[in-house]
Amino acid sequence: MRSLFWIMAILLAPAVDGSDGDRHNAAYWYQLASDRLESTPISAKEWDALDAFRRAGGHDPSDEVRAVLDRMGPVFSAVRRGAKQGFSDFALDYEKGFDLTLPHLGNLRKIARLMTADASRHLSDGHPAQAAGRISTLWRVAGHLSSDRIIISSLVGQAIFQGADRVARSGLDQGVFDPVGSRQLLGALVELNAQDPFDVVGGIEKEGEMLVEWARQKYAETEDRAGFVEDIGLNVSLSAVVAGMTLVDEAQFENAIGGAALVTARAAEMFRLDDPDEARFELQQIGIEVQRGDHGVIAMVVVPAYMGLYERMNDVRERIAQRRAMLEAIVAGRVEPADLTNAAVWYLRAIDQLQAIQPARRERIRAVATDPSEPIDDGAAQTLKEAASIVETLRQASQMDRCDFSIARNGPSAIPGYPGGMREAVRLLHADAVRLFGANKTGAALDRLAICYRMAGHLARDRVIASSLVSQATSTATDELVRLSADRTTRTGASLAALHQAVGTLSRRDPFGFDASLARAREELRKWLSRRASNAVGLDAPRMLVRLDPDRLLYLHLAVYPTPWVAEAGAAEGVGGRGLDDVIDIPNLIRVVAGAQETRRLVTADGPGVLLEQSVPELARLRQRMQRATADLKRIIHSVRRTGDGR
Repeated sequence: MRSLFWIMAILLAPAVDGSDGDRHNAAYWYQLASDRLESTPISAKEWDALDAFRRAGGHDPSDEVRAVLDRMGPVFSAVRRGAKQGFSDFALDYEKGFDLTLPHLGNLRKIARLMTADASRHLSDGHPAQAAGRISTLWRVAGHLSSDRIIISSLVGQAIFQGADRVARSGLDQGVFDPVGSRQLLGALVELNAQDPFDVVGGIEKEGEMLVEWARQKYAETEDRAGFVEDIGLNVSLSAVVAGMTLVDEAQFENAIGGAALVTARAAEMFRLDDPDEARFELQQIGIEVQRGDHGVIAMVVVPAYMGLYERMNDVRERIAQRRAMLEAIVAGRVEPADLTNAAVWYLRAIDQLQAIQPARRERIRAVATDPSEPIDDGAAQTLKEAASIVETLRQASQMDRCDFSIARNGPSAIPGYPGGMREAVRLLHADAVRLFGANKTGAALDRLAICYRMAGHLARDRVIASSLVSQATSTATDELVRLSADRTTRTGASLAALHQAVGTLSRRDPFGFDASLARAREELRKWLSRRASNAVGLDAPRMLVRLDPDRLLYLHLAVYPTPWVAEAGAAEGVGGRGLDDVIDIPNLIRVVAGAQETRRLVTADGPGVLLEQSVPELARLRQRMQRATADLKRIIHSVRRTGDGR
């Protein structure tokens, strides 16, 4: 209830200047930027173009996007002035309690969206220094919002940081931030508190204080307390409880306020614990006590969802720590910017290039890869020759050490779109290897197969279930071509060495990353259950999730985090479905996603254990695939050795 109140306060409050005209106060400049934004209207069509550019993730901005960003020069200038100030104070009147409005947040979020797009534009245009300047400005703006000591301000700060960080990560992935640009970015990061970057704890504590003072002042008289129900915005059942039990008696009302304040202070202490598991356990216990009514009825309706806040704080804290480590390494000269380049950027580029080939021509390539015994017609051979640039992009990507596909994921997903694209890229390489074997260019053909094994190694480290499936499918299909080539005599030592080295990228313990992928899926589900399920279910989630076999775990993950590219119509023909149809039952996948809401309802009410009592659609036969993973790897190693021995 309370979060909805704050959101409405942000959206509907009139703009005010709480900075008292102090130019050393960042709030003065942020208000000036807000005023300038309001005098420079942006149409709905232009916002749509900006959002499309943001979702495209680094593609060239359209002329329309450039025109909007060019108009924002005065707005950005004021924001930069504000970000340079040592403090930000919007002079919030905390005595207003839940009547407090936060007008600055709405426009700052809009400005952050615009400036993030501007940073992406400069990165796309080859101006990393300007991009670094925009990013560091936004990180400081995000940090300034923690001065509000209001939870929603902390969450807006986190959102602004994360939006800018996506651009920073893109620049690091491309290796374009030199030590100077990295130092600028690092300077903004070190200003954030490592433990609680956006002062969520301060927001919890301040709001607890506000609740007490506001309620005591506003509802001092018995006749005023009836308005509490309407002011807080309770649902019918809860409002009846509150009105009937606590709001007519002064002593009961005081006890209810005090109980909510005490539990809020206790939760803030749990946020400060060094052990995350202990903090989660204690916060779950607090949630159970609140739901049970141990801390009064007011606590049941105004205490926020602490587990969700805690997980968000942890996530952003870990991201900041990772980003600092990368930037510090560049600034200190321990690594070159090029050492941090991300193979996923090149893989995604190759997938885009592959999708640009006409569907009929792609289908012919797929046919060659599926049945290498069939002769290659002239059209397919020509398509493969024209795809040389795609092959080169895949080769470059496969030779990079670092590969982080999180840039292509918008939140948790067991089956995102890019594994299907990678599977299609492997088919291109397989078809090209068949063409080259036919032309007696065995060394070049083995080069294509080595690329495939290195791609499988990258996917195995992705910790995503679909990536593990594609890693295994890639490796076993590549092995079939390696064995077909074993009787060929035209080889080079270099190509064989590359093949041996490529197979070496697959781990002996967890060759295709299934164990790591399932562990990640369990952790993502645990977080989801801790935030949305009943507190008793959330507390017992780790134990119940371990009991689920791999196939049921995948089923639940797909219900909780529906696959973005799946739709009732056309999914099987899309990049995800078409690429994964040999490892995922696409029709069953569509059915699972269609019934996701009911599955979520059952699990949040009764826990994941309810799935043990029912059959689930067959999706990927994960258990069987995992059981044969080690045998698959042994066969692959034997095939490569046999090829090298000339037998």
